[in-house]
Amino acid sequence: MPQGTIDPTVDYVAQFSAESKTEWPTMRAARKDAFELQDLLRSRLRQFTSDDVDAVYTDDVFLRCREISQRLHATLQRMFFEIDTPLREFTCEYGVF
Repeated sequence: MPQGTIDPTVDYVAQFSAESKTEWPTMRAARKDAFELQDLLRSRLRQFTSDDVDAVYTDDVFLRCREISQRLHATLQRMFFEIDTPLREFTCEYGVF
């Protein structure tokens, strides 16, 4: 796998929790949402094509994925910028310009 790419077989949340010897409820929720979203996307949404743009917005699975992704987005923002963790410190120090 090329350097700098995300390996879909690696559980990065579990890895971070193990390395930091802490598991935060927010990270556990983000992990659960990410896995649920991934499963839904793999199982149902592959059937849509670019011609189905309007149909997607009426599909229950797509709408559920959208809801989960919005919740995941909010959770990740909290993890990186709000909750007092080494991840937030690292993000503030090296990730924000």
